[in-house]
Amino acid sequence: MNTFLVGLLTLCILATFVTCDPHAAPHKSIYNRKTKLVEKAAGTPRGECPNDQYTGSGMVTSPNFPSNYGNGDSCAYFLTAPDGYVIQIQFLTFTTEACCDFLYIYDGPSPIISPLLVRLAGSNLAKTVYSSSTRWMSMQFTSDQTNNMQGFQANFSSVDTANPCNRDVVIAIDGHSTLGTEANYHKQIAFAANTLVTNWTVGSTGIQVGPVLYFTDESEEFNLDDAQSVTDLQNIFNGFRQHPIAGQDLDSMEVAFSLVTGVVDTDFPFKQGWRTGIQRVLVMFLSFPPNDDADLQAAKVHTDKIISQGAIIVLVGLNSNVNITQMIPLSSGPNYVLGVNDVSQLNAAFAMSISSALCQLPASTP
Repeated sequence: MNTFLVGLLTLCILATFVTCDPHAAPHKSIYNRKTKLVEKAAGTPRGECPNDQYTGSGMVTSPNFPSNYGNGDSCAYFLTAPDGYVIQIQFLTFTTEACCDFLYIYDGPSPIISPLLVRLAGSNLAKTVYSSSTRWMSMQFTSDQTNNMQGFQANFSSVDTANPCNRDVVIAIDGHSTLGTEANYHKQIAFAANTLVTNWTVGSTGIQVGPVLYFTDESEEFNLDDAQSVTDLQNIFNGFRQHPIAGQDLDSMEVAFSLVTGVVDTDFPFKQGWRTGIQRVLVMFLSFPPNDDADLQAAKVHTDKIISQGAIIVLVGLNSNVNITQMIPLSSGPNYVLGVNDVSQLNAAFAMSISSALCQLPASTP
């Protein structure tokens, strides 16, 4: 045996991490393109990771399913729902080594930045359902070097877990004298508090609502997380009653829309409680026409901006001052403009129309 081989065998005895076969291939690192993880090559077989990107609805499985997963597996899964929906996953079968082979489910787009929802291992988890709080869920499956089992199979879907839908909504109440009387102003508030939102699932895992009262050149705003229940929301709306509309003459439509759209504008994220991955919606009640076409076009600059950022705008005319057709360019489209000739026509059926509009995704939204 030559001097080189003797020396190499001596090193093998002293360092256990070097292979003791002088003719073996070097111990190397490999890059798994599916999991995007760098792993050490091992002498035991690994399972082939499934696809890592999933959208809408479908099925996810452990490596090699329905055969056993491999040793040292590490596979990532990224599940995405459309805007306004959340991911719900239900396990049809689940069997792993309880001590050492785990599926981690995260409430968000990445295991690195998202909170852990649950760590699963063992068996008897079939039919268990888990839901994300936003449109994203991510998972990481890992196994050790022994005791391979069948693993898991699960269905996932994009669902609404709130009534009427998962949204972050700003509801803007009109406080201008164009409503005509204080009684009309109070009817608008009563409709919002006692009819529109009464059956909504309000809260951080449902529909979040940030009420706004806007008048001549000011607005009173509440954060999306200020109301954690329908009762909280009703109390906020009813608090607007203390602001009389007398003397609150309209400056211009442009000023009114600049006040309200600024609350939704992502360039000015001063409103607390916005959630990542949840559709933003502005529902704006109004009782006034533009001063002229120039005023209308100036208002459109503000609405175009937040629509380009992905927000939905629903406009609700409160009287015959509002030309519904004229308002379409300021909204997300014809299906997002509603109106009544008088506030006395605000009723439960009209509330359902508003709820349907704010839950509807524009055709261009994936």
